[in-house]
Amino acid sequence: MSVSMAAEGPGEEQSPRRRIDDHGRAAGRALLTVLLFAAVGPLIGGLIVSLPDILTVIAAAHDAGNLFYFLFALVSVGVPAAYAMGVVPAAIVGAVIAIIDYGARRSDAWIAVVLGVLGGMLWPVPWGSPPATLASPLEIWFLVASVISTWVCWFLSTRTPRRREERPA
Repeated sequence: MSVSMAAEGPGEEQSPRRRIDDHGRAAGRALLTVLLFAAVGPLIGGLIVSLPDILTVIAAAHDAGNLFYFLFALVSVGVPAAYAMGVVPAAIVGAVIAIIDYGARRSDAWIAVVLGVLGGMLWPVPWGSPPATLASPLEIWFLVASVISTWVCWFLSTRTPRRREERPA
């Protein structure tokens, strides 16, 4: 009996080594998915929430000094604030996507949108606050930013090729 990386035929079992390798790859992909969401999600969300301010400053910038001052404030205050507020919800959403995508399955775009809406509504909960009520424009921007950043992270995390199990005809 040989130990091979592929199953011998449609009715035969996979070798133990193949199952361990597949679980190791799936676990590695799951960890990378969570890390991708935690690293990229808050940055995208923070830029989307800051978009009205960015456009206002660009439109009203009469000199480069104002623009550079704004960019300095965005990088030194806005980005750390985005990570402080968004890294935990982004990692949680990434973990849910990783669980759904574990193995050879892939989640659909609608799942990313639904999880983005949930993340946008529930982002204050890890800090002991009630869910967002969407009563202010800022909360609506947080919801929009959450949906867009979740979809972008989902798109990036599902682009890696995965082996599909061949099913007998």
